[in-house]
Amino acid sequence: MMRLDRWARRWLASALVAAAGAGCAEIAGIEPVNQQGVGGGTFSEPGYTCQWAMSFGDADTTLGGIAADADGTVWLAGGFKGDLTVAGGAPLTAGGAGEDVFVVHLARDGNHVWSERFGNAQNDTATHAHQATSIALSEGSVYVAGDFTGSLSFGADCGAPEGAGAGDAFVARLDANDPGGVAACVAHGSRGPDEARAVAVEGDRVFVLTSLHGGADMGFSSYDGQTLASPCSGVFSGREGARYRPRALRVSSGEAFVVADFEGRVNVGFPGFERGLPPGDAAAEGTDSLLASFPASWICDGSSADGAGLWYRHYSSLRGEQRVGAVAVHEAGVVLAGSFEGQIDLAGELSATEEDGFVAHLDRRGVATWAKHLGGSGAQSAQAVGIDALGRVIVAGHFQRQMKTDDAEVSGESGPGDVFLARLRASSGEVEWLDALGGPDLQQVQALAISGNDVFLAGTSSVDFALLNCEVDASDGQLFVAKLSISSR
Repeated sequence: MMRLDRWARRWLASALVAAAGAGCAEIAGIEPVNQQGVGGGTFSEPGYTCQWAMSFGDADTTLGGIAADADGTVWLAGGFKGDLTVAGGAPLTAGGAGEDVFVVHLARDGNHVWSERFGNAQNDTATHAHQATSIALSEGSVYVAGDFTGSLSFGADCGAPEGAGAGDAFVARLDANDPGGVAACVAHGSRGPDEARAVAVEGDRVFVLTSLHGGADMGFSSYDGQTLASPCSGVFSGREGARYRPRALRVSSGEAFVVADFEGRVNVGFPGFERGLPPGDAAAEGTDSLLASFPASWICDGSSADGAGLWYRHYSSLRGEQRVGAVAVHEAGVVLAGSFEGQIDLAGELSATEEDGFVAHLDRRGVATWAKHLGGSGAQSAQAVGIDALGRVIVAGHFQRQMKTDDAEVSGESGPGDVFLARLRASSGEVEWLDALGGPDLQQVQALAISGNDVFLAGTSSVDFALLNCEVDASDGQLFVAKLSISSR
Protein backbone atom coordinates (compact mmCIF):
# COMPACT_ATOMS: atom_id res chain seq x y z
CA MET A 1 0.00 0.00 0.00
CA MET A 2 1.46 3.36 -1.02
CA ARG A 3 1.92 5.86 1.83
CA LEU A 4 2.87 9.50 2.18
CA ASP A 5 3.09 11.37 5.47
CA ARG A 6 0.40 13.91 6.37
CA TRP A 7 2.15 17.12 5.35
CA ALA A 8 3.56 15.61 2.16
CA ARG A 9 0.01 14.85 1.08
CA ARG A 10 -1.09 18.39 1.80
CA TRP A 11 1.85 19.78 -0.20
CA LEU A 12 0.94 17.43 -3.05
CA ALA A 13 -2.71 18.50 -2.96
CA SER A 14 -1.71 22.19 -2.98
CA ALA A 15 0.71 21.62 -5.84
CA LEU A 16 -1.92 19.85 -7.92
CA VAL A 17 -4.41 22.66 -7.30
CA ALA A 18 -1.80 25.22 -8.31
CA ALA A 19 -0.94 23.24 -11.42
CA ALA A 20 -4.58 22.96 -12.38
CA GLY A 21 -4.96 26.72 -11.96
CA ALA A 22 -2.03 27.23 -14.33
CA GLY A 23 -3.56 24.91 -16.89
CA CYS A 24 -1.07 22.10 -16.22
CA ALA A 25 -2.20 18.53 -16.69
CA GLU A 26 0.58 17.20 -14.47
CA ILE A 27 3.67 18.26 -12.54
CA ALA A 28 6.98 16.94 -13.83
CA GLY A 29 7.74 13.55 -12.32
CA ILE A 30 4.30 13.14 -10.66
CA GLU A 31 1.46 11.22 -12.20
CA PRO A 32 -2.11 12.26 -11.40
CA VAL A 33 -3.50 10.06 -8.60
CA ASN A 34 -6.88 9.03 -7.27
CA GLN A 35 -8.34 10.55 -4.10
CA GLN A 36 -6.31 9.43 -1.10
CA GLY A 37 -6.66 9.60 2.65
CA VAL A 38 -3.96 11.08 4.85
CA GLY A 39 -1.35 8.46 5.76
CA GLY A 40 -2.25 5.86 3.15
CA GLY A 41 -4.90 4.29 0.97
CA THR A 42 -5.80 4.82 -2.66
CA PHE A 43 -9.51 5.09 -3.28
CA SER A 44 -11.50 4.91 -6.48
CA GLU A 45 -14.21 7.26 -5.19
CA PRO A 46 -13.93 11.02 -4.57
CA GLY A 47 -13.53 12.24 -1.01
CA TYR A 48 -14.69 15.45 0.66
CA THR A 49 -13.85 19.13 0.55
CA CYS A 50 -14.47 21.36 3.58
CA GLN A 51 -16.92 24.11 2.58
CA TRP A 52 -16.70 26.01 5.85
CA ALA A 53 -15.72 25.52 9.47
CA MET A 54 -16.12 27.68 12.57
CA SER A 55 -15.38 27.62 16.29
CA PHE A 56 -17.51 28.85 19.19
CA GLY A 57 -18.00 28.49 22.93
CA ASP A 58 -15.62 27.77 25.80
CA ALA A 59 -14.99 25.09 28.40
CA ASP A 60 -18.46 25.73 29.89
CA THR A 61 -20.23 25.16 26.55
CA THR A 62 -21.59 21.69 25.83
CA LEU A 63 -22.85 20.36 22.50
CA GLY A 64 -26.02 18.29 22.71
CA GLY A 65 -26.29 17.53 19.01
CA ILE A 66 -26.61 18.76 15.44
CA ALA A 67 -29.27 18.11 12.82
CA ALA A 68 -29.18 18.93 9.11
CA ASP A 69 -32.34 19.91 7.24
CA ALA A 70 -33.21 18.86 3.71
CA ASP A 71 -32.48 22.42 2.53
CA GLY A 72 -28.84 22.08 3.61
CA THR A 73 -29.10 24.28 6.70
CA VAL A 74 -27.98 22.99 10.09
CA TRP A 75 -29.29 23.28 13.66
CA LEU A 76 -27.22 22.99 16.85
CA ALA A 77 -28.28 22.68 20.49
CA GLY A 78 -26.45 22.43 23.80
CA GLY A 79 -25.79 24.23 27.06
CA PHE A 80 -23.70 27.25 28.10
CA LYS A 81 -22.78 29.58 30.94
CA GLY A 82 -22.08 33.31 30.76
CA ASP A 83 -22.13 34.66 27.21
CA LEU A 84 -22.16 32.78 23.91
CA THR A 85 -21.86 34.05 20.33
CA VAL A 86 -22.16 31.70 17.34
CA ALA A 87 -21.39 32.64 13.72
CA GLY A 88 -21.63 36.37 14.36
CA GLY A 89 -25.12 36.27 15.86
CA ALA A 90 -26.16 38.46 18.77
CA PRO A 91 -24.58 37.40 22.08
CA LEU A 92 -26.67 35.05 24.22
CA THR A 93 -26.48 35.49 28.01
CA ALA A 94 -27.30 32.76 30.49
CA GLY A 95 -29.38 33.64 33.53
CA GLY A 96 -27.46 34.10 36.77
CA ALA A 97 -24.62 31.72 37.49
CA GLY A 98 -26.39 28.72 36.02
CA GLU A 99 -26.32 26.90 32.71
CA ASP A 100 -28.92 27.54 29.99
CA VAL A 101 -29.93 25.92 26.70
CA PHE A 102 -28.85 27.34 23.35
CA VAL A 103 -30.37 26.57 19.95
CA VAL A 104 -28.73 27.88 16.75
CA HIS A 105 -29.74 27.77 13.08
CA LEU A 106 -27.02 28.23 10.42
CA ALA A 107 -27.46 28.82 6.70
CA ARG A 108 -26.00 26.56 4.01
CA ASP A 109 -22.90 28.78 3.85
CA GLY A 110 -22.45 28.72 7.64
CA ASN A 111 -23.80 32.22 8.24
CA HIS A 112 -26.00 32.93 11.25
CA VAL A 113 -29.77 32.69 10.69
CA TRP A 114 -31.18 32.58 14.21
CA SER A 115 -30.15 31.75 17.77
CA GLU A 116 -31.77 31.86 21.19
CA ARG A 117 -31.19 31.12 24.85
CA PHE A 118 -33.73 29.16 26.90
CA GLY A 119 -33.54 28.94 30.68
CA ASN A 120 -35.30 30.05 33.83
CA ALA A 121 -38.73 31.47 33.13
CA GLN A 122 -37.87 34.62 35.09
CA ASN A 123 -34.18 34.68 34.08
CA ASP A 124 -33.45 34.66 37.82
CA THR A 125 -30.11 34.51 39.57
CA ALA A 126 -30.45 30.96 40.92
CA THR A 127 -27.82 28.39 40.00
CA HIS A 128 -29.95 26.10 37.87
CA ALA A 129 -28.76 23.74 35.15
CA HIS A 130 -30.50 23.53 31.78
CA GLN A 131 -28.92 21.72 28.86
CA ALA A 132 -29.98 20.27 25.53
CA THR A 133 -28.67 16.77 24.91
CA SER A 134 -30.29 15.95 21.55
CA ILE A 135 -31.99 17.59 18.57
CA ALA A 136 -34.11 16.23 15.71
CA LEU A 137 -35.98 17.71 12.74
CA SER A 138 -39.16 16.94 10.87
CA GLU A 139 -40.98 18.98 8.26
CA GLY A 140 -41.49 22.43 9.80
CA SER A 141 -40.51 21.40 13.35
CA VAL A 142 -37.37 21.38 15.50
CA TYR A 143 -37.38 19.09 18.54
CA VAL A 144 -34.94 19.71 21.38
CA ALA A 145 -34.59 17.29 24.30
CA GLY A 146 -32.52 17.67 27.45
CA ASP A 147 -32.63 17.92 31.22
CA PHE A 148 -32.97 20.69 33.79
CA THR A 149 -33.29 21.69 37.42
CA GLY A 150 -35.56 24.42 38.76
CA SER A 151 -37.81 25.88 36.06
CA LEU A 152 -37.45 26.06 32.30
CA SER A 153 -39.20 28.07 29.59
CA PHE A 154 -39.27 27.64 25.81
CA GLY A 155 -41.80 30.42 25.35
CA ALA A 156 -44.15 27.99 27.05
CA ASP A 157 -43.33 27.01 30.61
CA CYS A 158 -41.82 23.54 31.13
CA GLY A 159 -42.85 23.19 34.75
CA ALA A 160 -41.26 20.46 36.85
CA PRO A 161 -43.52 17.38 36.91
CA GLU A 162 -45.27 16.26 40.07
CA GLY A 163 -42.98 14.19 42.26
CA ALA A 164 -39.90 15.49 40.45
CA GLY A 165 -36.46 14.75 41.84
CA ALA A 166 -32.95 16.18 41.52
CA GLY A 167 -33.26 16.64 37.76
CA ASP A 168 -35.90 16.16 35.09
CA ALA A 169 -36.07 15.62 31.35
CA PHE A 170 -37.80 17.83 28.80
CA VAL A 171 -38.69 17.93 25.13
CA ALA A 172 -39.62 21.13 23.31
CA ARG A 173 -40.95 21.81 19.83
CA LEU A 174 -39.96 24.95 17.90
CA ASP A 175 -41.48 26.10 14.63
CA ALA A 176 -38.64 25.91 12.12
CA ASN A 177 -40.05 28.91 10.24
CA ASP A 178 -40.62 30.98 13.39
CA PRO A 179 -38.41 29.45 16.09
CA GLY A 180 -38.67 32.52 18.32
CA GLY A 181 -42.45 32.17 18.62
CA VAL A 182 -44.39 30.43 21.36
CA ALA A 183 -43.28 26.81 21.59
CA ALA A 184 -44.65 23.61 23.06
CA CYS A 185 -42.68 22.13 25.92
CA VAL A 186 -43.26 19.24 28.34
CA ALA A 187 -41.24 17.81 31.20
CA HIS A 188 -41.20 14.38 32.76
CA GLY A 189 -39.25 12.77 35.54
CA SER A 190 -39.08 10.57 38.62
CA ARG A 191 -37.91 11.05 42.17
CA GLY A 192 -34.34 10.36 41.12
CA PRO A 193 -32.19 12.28 38.59
CA ASP A 194 -33.42 11.83 35.01
CA GLU A 195 -31.61 12.72 31.78
CA ALA A 196 -32.91 12.85 28.21
CA ARG A 197 -30.40 11.01 26.02
CA ALA A 198 -31.95 11.12 22.53
CA VAL A 199 -34.97 12.42 20.59
CA ALA A 200 -36.43 10.98 17.38
CA VAL A 201 -39.48 11.80 15.30
CA GLU A 202 -41.53 9.88 12.75
CA GLY A 203 -44.89 10.86 11.31
CA ASP A 204 -47.07 12.57 13.92
CA ARG A 205 -45.17 11.29 16.99
CA VAL A 206 -41.98 12.37 18.73
CA PHE A 207 -40.02 9.96 20.93
CA VAL A 208 -37.57 10.58 23.78
CA LEU A 209 -35.03 8.14 25.25
CA THR A 210 -34.31 8.82 28.94
CA SER A 211 -32.03 7.63 31.70
CA LEU A 212 -34.27 7.28 34.78
CA HIS A 213 -33.48 7.19 38.50
CA GLY A 214 -29.82 7.97 37.94
CA GLY A 215 -29.44 5.15 35.40
CA ALA A 216 -31.35 2.46 37.28
CA ASP A 217 -33.88 2.25 34.41
CA MET A 218 -34.10 3.22 30.74
CA GLY A 219 -37.28 5.09 29.77
CA PHE A 220 -39.13 5.79 26.52
CA SER A 221 -41.71 8.56 26.05
CA SER A 222 -43.96 9.39 23.11
CA TYR A 223 -45.94 12.57 22.37
CA ASP A 224 -48.08 14.13 19.69
CA GLY A 225 -45.61 15.79 17.33
CA GLN A 226 -47.40 19.15 17.07
CA THR A 227 -48.74 19.78 20.56
CA LEU A 228 -46.60 17.42 22.68
CA ALA A 229 -49.89 16.24 24.15
CA SER A 230 -51.17 12.64 24.48
CA PRO A 231 -48.08 11.47 26.41
CA CYS A 232 -47.31 7.83 27.08
CA SER A 233 -44.26 5.98 28.33
CA GLY A 234 -42.59 2.66 28.88
CA VAL A 235 -39.56 1.40 30.82
CA PHE A 236 -36.81 -1.17 30.39
CA SER A 237 -35.93 -1.73 34.03
CA GLY A 238 -32.60 -2.53 35.59
CA ARG A 239 -32.28 -5.04 38.37
CA GLU A 240 -30.82 -4.33 41.79
CA GLY A 241 -27.42 -2.70 41.50
CA ALA A 242 -27.62 -2.41 37.69
CA ARG A 243 -26.91 0.71 35.69
CA TYR A 244 -28.28 1.57 32.24
CA ARG A 245 -26.49 4.07 30.00
CA PRO A 246 -28.82 4.81 27.04
CA ARG A 247 -26.85 5.95 23.98
CA ALA A 248 -29.05 6.46 20.93
CA LEU A 249 -32.59 6.06 19.55
CA ARG A 250 -33.85 5.87 15.98
CA VAL A 251 -37.40 5.30 14.73
CA SER A 252 -37.95 4.04 11.17
CA SER A 253 -41.05 2.56 9.50
CA GLY A 254 -42.78 2.24 12.85
CA GLU A 255 -39.87 0.40 14.48
CA ALA A 256 -37.84 1.79 17.37
CA PHE A 257 -34.11 0.94 17.56
CA VAL A 258 -32.22 1.68 20.76
CA VAL A 259 -28.62 1.08 21.83
CA ALA A 260 -27.38 1.21 25.40
CA ASP A 261 -24.50 0.15 27.63
CA PHE A 262 -25.21 -1.52 30.94
CA GLU A 263 -23.54 -2.89 34.03
CA GLY A 264 -24.91 -5.60 36.29
CA ARG A 265 -28.11 -7.28 35.14
CA VAL A 266 -30.98 -5.57 33.30
CA ASN A 267 -34.35 -6.30 31.70
CA VAL A 268 -35.06 -5.91 27.99
CA GLY A 269 -38.75 -5.38 27.18
CA PHE A 270 -41.63 -3.62 28.89
CA PRO A 271 -43.10 -4.79 32.23
CA GLY A 272 -44.73 -8.18 31.94
CA PHE A 273 -42.65 -9.13 28.90
CA GLU A 274 -39.11 -8.66 30.21
CA ARG A 275 -36.13 -10.82 29.33
CA GLY A 276 -33.06 -10.69 31.53
CA LEU A 277 -29.55 -9.85 30.34
CA PRO A 278 -26.99 -11.33 30.51
CA PRO A 279 -28.64 -14.73 29.98
CA GLY A 280 -28.69 -16.91 33.07
CA ASP A 281 -28.24 -15.47 36.53
CA ALA A 282 -24.79 -13.84 36.35
CA ALA A 283 -24.25 -10.07 36.09
CA ALA A 284 -22.24 -8.49 33.31
CA GLU A 285 -18.48 -8.56 33.79
CA GLY A 286 -17.60 -4.91 33.19
CA THR A 287 -19.60 -3.06 30.52
CA ASP A 288 -21.93 -4.84 28.09
CA SER A 289 -24.02 -3.33 25.28
CA LEU A 290 -27.29 -4.11 23.60
CA LEU A 291 -29.25 -3.24 20.50
CA ALA A 292 -33.02 -3.71 20.82
CA SER A 293 -35.85 -3.18 18.34
CA PHE A 294 -39.60 -3.14 18.94
CA PRO A 295 -42.75 -1.53 17.46
CA ALA A 296 -42.71 2.14 18.49
CA SER A 297 -46.44 1.90 19.24
CA TRP A 298 -45.61 -0.36 22.22
CA ILE A 299 -44.42 2.72 24.14
CA CYS A 300 -48.09 3.75 24.31
CA ASP A 301 -49.49 0.23 24.77
CA GLY A 302 -46.92 -2.09 26.26
CA SER A 303 -49.67 -4.48 27.34
CA SER A 304 -50.23 -5.41 23.69
CA ALA A 305 -46.73 -6.87 23.45
CA ASP A 306 -46.61 -10.61 23.09
CA GLY A 307 -42.85 -10.75 22.58
CA ALA A 308 -43.01 -11.57 18.87
CA GLY A 309 -42.10 -8.05 17.77
CA LEU A 310 -39.13 -7.54 20.12
CA TRP A 311 -35.64 -8.60 19.14
CA TYR A 312 -32.31 -7.72 20.68
CA ARG A 313 -28.61 -8.39 20.30
CA HIS A 314 -26.41 -8.60 23.38
CA TYR A 315 -22.76 -7.55 23.25
CA SER A 316 -21.19 -9.46 24.92
CA SER A 317 -20.82 -12.78 26.66
CA LEU A 318 -17.16 -12.60 25.64
CA ARG A 319 -14.38 -11.20 27.84
CA GLY A 320 -13.60 -7.49 27.86
CA GLU A 321 -15.80 -4.41 27.49
CA GLN A 322 -18.07 -3.55 24.57
CA ARG A 323 -19.58 -0.11 23.95
CA VAL A 324 -22.10 0.59 21.20
CA GLY A 325 -22.16 4.36 20.88
CA ALA A 326 -24.20 5.13 17.76
CA VAL A 327 -26.85 3.64 15.48
CA ALA A 328 -28.22 4.53 12.05
CA VAL A 329 -31.13 2.91 10.20
CA HIS A 330 -31.91 2.66 6.49
CA GLU A 331 -34.17 0.49 4.34
CA ALA A 332 -31.67 -2.37 4.10
CA GLY A 333 -30.79 -2.57 7.77
CA VAL A 334 -29.13 -1.16 10.87
CA VAL A 335 -25.58 0.19 11.28
CA LEU A 336 -23.84 0.12 14.66
CA ALA A 337 -20.64 1.92 15.65
CA GLY A 338 -18.64 1.84 18.85
CA SER A 339 -15.55 0.43 20.54
CA PHE A 340 -14.45 -2.67 22.42
CA GLU A 341 -11.64 -4.13 24.46
CA GLY A 342 -10.97 -7.86 24.39
CA GLN A 343 -13.51 -9.54 22.12
CA ILE A 344 -16.83 -8.80 20.48
CA ASP A 345 -19.04 -11.04 18.34
CA LEU A 346 -20.43 -9.16 15.34
CA ALA A 347 -20.31 -10.84 11.93
CA GLY A 348 -17.74 -13.18 13.43
CA GLU A 349 -15.53 -12.65 16.44
CA LEU A 350 -13.21 -9.61 16.60
CA SER A 351 -10.32 -9.32 19.06
CA ALA A 352 -8.36 -6.34 20.38
CA THR A 353 -5.44 -6.03 22.80
CA GLU A 354 -6.49 -2.45 23.69
CA GLU A 355 -9.43 -0.24 22.76
CA ASP A 356 -10.39 -0.65 19.09
CA GLY A 357 -13.37 0.60 17.11
CA PHE A 358 -15.93 -1.16 14.97
CA VAL A 359 -18.68 -0.55 12.44
CA ALA A 360 -21.20 -3.33 11.80
CA HIS A 361 -24.20 -3.80 9.52
CA LEU A 362 -27.26 -5.87 10.45
CA ASP A 363 -30.44 -6.58 8.57
CA ARG A 364 -33.76 -5.29 9.90
CA ARG A 365 -34.13 -8.42 12.05
CA GLY A 366 -30.73 -7.98 13.67
CA VAL A 367 -28.71 -10.57 11.73
CA ALA A 368 -25.15 -9.30 11.15
CA THR A 369 -24.12 -9.07 7.48
CA TRP A 370 -20.63 -7.54 7.88
CA ALA A 371 -18.35 -5.94 10.45
CA LYS A 372 -15.36 -3.63 10.04
CA HIS A 373 -12.60 -3.76 12.67
CA LEU A 374 -10.98 -0.34 13.25
CA GLY A 375 -7.60 -1.28 14.67
CA GLY A 376 -3.99 -0.10 14.55
CA SER A 377 -1.57 1.34 17.09
CA GLY A 378 -3.04 3.42 19.92
CA ALA A 379 -6.76 3.59 20.74
CA GLN A 380 -9.61 3.85 18.24
CA SER A 381 -13.34 4.37 18.70
CA ALA A 382 -16.26 5.06 16.36
CA GLN A 383 -18.52 7.70 17.89
CA ALA A 384 -21.01 8.84 15.23
CA VAL A 385 -22.60 7.20 12.19
CA GLY A 386 -25.10 8.16 9.49
CA ILE A 387 -26.41 7.22 6.05
CA ASP A 388 -26.09 9.59 3.08
CA ALA A 389 -28.51 10.06 0.16
CA LEU A 390 -26.86 7.25 -1.83
CA GLY A 391 -27.16 4.79 1.04
CA ARG A 392 -23.49 4.86 2.01
CA VAL A 393 -22.32 4.58 5.62
CA ILE A 394 -20.58 7.67 7.02
CA VAL A 395 -18.69 7.09 10.28
CA ALA A 396 -16.57 9.43 12.41
CA GLY A 397 -14.58 8.85 15.54
CA HIS A 398 -11.31 9.21 17.40
CA PHE A 399 -7.91 7.55 16.98
CA GLN A 400 -4.34 7.83 18.20
CA ARG A 401 -1.40 7.75 15.79
CA GLN A 402 -2.78 5.17 13.36
CA MET A 403 -5.99 3.46 12.34
CA LYS A 404 -6.30 0.68 9.82
CA THR A 405 -8.89 -1.73 8.50
CA ASP A 406 -8.44 -4.69 6.18
CA ASP A 407 -8.59 -2.36 3.17
CA ALA A 408 -7.48 1.14 4.30
CA GLU A 409 -5.11 2.93 6.65
CA VAL A 410 -4.75 6.45 8.04
CA SER A 411 -2.05 8.15 10.13
CA GLY A 412 -2.42 11.14 12.43
CA GLU A 413 -0.34 13.44 14.59
CA SER A 414 1.80 12.19 17.47
CA GLY A 415 -0.40 13.96 20.03
CA PRO A 416 -3.23 12.56 22.16
CA GLY A 417 -5.59 11.95 19.26
CA ASP A 418 -7.27 13.02 16.03
CA VAL A 419 -10.65 12.66 14.35
CA PHE A 420 -11.19 10.24 11.47
CA LEU A 421 -13.95 10.33 8.86
CA ALA A 422 -14.74 7.35 6.64
CA ARG A 423 -17.27 6.43 3.97
CA LEU A 424 -18.16 2.74 3.51
CA ARG A 425 -20.36 0.79 1.11
CA ALA A 426 -23.45 -0.37 2.98
CA SER A 427 -23.60 -3.63 1.04
CA SER A 428 -20.11 -4.85 1.94
CA GLY A 429 -18.38 -2.47 4.37
CA GLU A 430 -15.68 -1.69 1.82
CA VAL A 431 -13.96 1.61 2.58
CA GLU A 432 -14.56 4.10 -0.24
CA TRP A 433 -12.66 6.95 1.44
CA LEU A 434 -10.82 7.63 4.72
CA ASP A 435 -8.99 10.64 6.12
CA ALA A 436 -7.61 12.15 9.35
CA LEU A 437 -8.73 15.54 10.62
CA GLY A 438 -6.54 16.91 13.36
CA GLY A 439 -3.57 18.75 14.79
CA PRO A 440 -0.96 18.61 17.55
CA ASP A 441 -3.39 18.27 20.50
CA LEU A 442 -6.63 16.39 21.18
CA GLN A 443 -9.50 16.68 18.69
CA GLN A 444 -12.73 14.79 19.23
CA VAL A 445 -15.92 14.46 17.21
CA GLN A 446 -19.18 14.60 19.15
CA ALA A 447 -21.91 14.66 16.50
CA LEU A 448 -22.50 14.01 12.81
CA ALA A 449 -25.42 15.00 10.58
CA ILE A 450 -26.09 14.45 6.88
CA SER A 451 -28.11 16.41 4.32
CA GLY A 452 -28.14 14.66 0.95
CA ASN A 453 -24.47 13.77 0.47
CA ASP A 454 -23.14 16.68 2.57
CA VAL A 455 -21.67 15.82 5.96
CA PHE A 456 -21.74 18.10 9.01
CA LEU A 457 -19.27 17.40 11.81
CA ALA A 458 -19.16 18.93 15.28
CA GLY A 459 -16.73 18.37 18.13
CA THR A 460 -14.08 19.90 20.35
CA SER A 461 -10.48 21.06 20.08
CA SER A 462 -8.33 23.22 22.36
CA VAL A 463 -5.82 24.17 19.63
CA ASP A 464 -5.83 25.16 15.96
CA PHE A 465 -6.14 22.17 13.62
CA ALA A 466 -6.65 21.27 9.97
CA LEU A 467 -10.03 19.89 8.95
CA LEU A 468 -9.19 18.84 5.39
CA ASN A 469 -8.67 22.14 3.54
CA CYS A 470 -10.17 24.28 6.37
CA GLU A 471 -8.10 25.66 9.22
CA VAL A 472 -10.07 25.70 12.48
CA ASP A 473 -9.04 28.56 14.78
CA ALA A 474 -9.33 27.53 18.44
CA SER A 475 -9.04 31.16 19.58
CA ASP A 476 -12.67 31.57 18.45
CA GLY A 477 -13.86 28.75 20.72
CA GLN A 478 -13.32 25.18 21.85
CA LEU A 479 -16.25 23.69 19.92
CA PHE A 480 -16.32 23.46 16.14
CA VAL A 481 -18.85 22.72 13.40
CA ALA A 482 -17.97 22.15 9.75
CA LYS A 483 -19.67 21.31 6.46
CA LEU A 484 -18.05 18.83 4.04
CA SER A 485 -19.17 18.20 0.45
CA ILE A 486 -18.19 15.55 -2.08
CA SER A 487 -15.08 16.58 -4.00
CA SER A 488 -15.15 16.92 -7.75
CA ARG A 489 -12.75 14.65 -9.59
